[in-house]
Amino acid sequence: MERNPIEWRFDGHVYSSGTTINPHLNESTKSRLHVVGSYDLQISNINNEDGDQYICSTSINGTLLMETVTLIIYEALPTRISIKNEINNKLFVTEGQSLLLSCTTIGGKPPPEIILTVSNNEVAVTGYQYVQYTVSNISRDFDRQICTCATSYKAHGYALTTNATLILNLRPSPAVFSQTLLKTEETIPLSASCTSEGSRPPAYFQWYIGSNNLTNFARDTSTHNASSDTYTVNSTLTFSVDRSHDNKTLICCVYNVAVPNGVQTSKQLDVKYSPKVTVQNKTYSQNDETRTVICITDGNPTRFTYGKWKHKLNNWIYEIDRGETGILTLQNPVEMRYRETGEYICSVSNGIKDKDGDILQTGIGYVTVDGKHLSCFASL
Repeated sequence: MERNPIEWRFDGHVYSSGTTINPHLNESTKSRLHVVGSYDLQISNINNEDGDQYICSTSINGTLLMETVTLIIYEALPTRISIKNEINNKLFVTEGQSLLLSCTTIGGKPPPEIILTVSNNEVAVTGYQYVQYTVSNISRDFDRQICTCATSYKAHGYALTTNATLILNLRPSPAVFSQTLLKTEETIPLSASCTSEGSRPPAYFQWYIGSNNLTNFARDTSTHNASSDTYTVNSTLTFSVDRSHDNKTLICCVYNVAVPNGVQTSKQLDVKYSPKVTVQNKTYSQNDETRTVICITDGNPTRFTYGKWKHKLNNWIYEIDRGETGILTLQNPVEMRYRETGEYICSVSNGIKDKDGDILQTGIGYVTVDGKHLSCFASL
């Protein structure tokens, strides 16, 4: 087997052939070169100019064999590695926002390699001296994960590492009403509760009916969940409603720094109230065949029970025994119709007491029947 001596070349110059150093090299270079063993090149007193690619070559039976090795000169080691915006090894960010993760090394020549990783997430980026990674619309999956930045000169066996824990401001879950239906009476204060989970910092509530802010009538309480370091917050509103609030929308809105505009939940109010009773004022002539007195009611619920009509004439009150409905039909003969003039009293209940505790409500209207006085006696 025919084999030529092993040669080392650098920057276009032959440094050695076999065990012999090239005698034509300048003295400052030649004096620092030695062949160790049969072919290993040793360089003493390394300086910056020695750094670059070295070619080791030979030929066996006319076939050229060649390998290249790069010599990296570490002029200075990095002294520190840091994560931007970390405070006491913590990074604070708000769920749903963008997070810029960046690592920087101080010192190091040539620029050291940096690897940035986040535990339990598919984040791993590499750079030199400086590296960054942006997490858009960061989710709560990143909460309490560890961001690690590491730099090293592997061949030198030198490494630096720093960590920071991601701490997220977490959105509260949409509020949930404790009540399926919001029912009350205008004489009984409304009590409504909303609950929201998973917030950090603790969420807070605001209550509205229309544009009317009722928050001053509410009380919030929070419970800390140690395992997730989040909060469950409950808010209870106690507010005196009246009939004007019936069918209005009660809004429960939950906020924290992660949702500054709030997330609202709403339910319709069902306010029960006693009837408001009015009786239409009417004027008839003696010859009108159809004469009615109408009782108008407004209440919730709308299922009304009517009492007997009453007719007040000349300080006398007559109870009319003619059915208990909201419409009274007057039935006197023509010559007696003038006696139908007077106040008519309608009494109604829907089972709801008024603010005075009365279950029966009344309304009064005045009916006038123009005609001649033909008799002293009349019956309704």
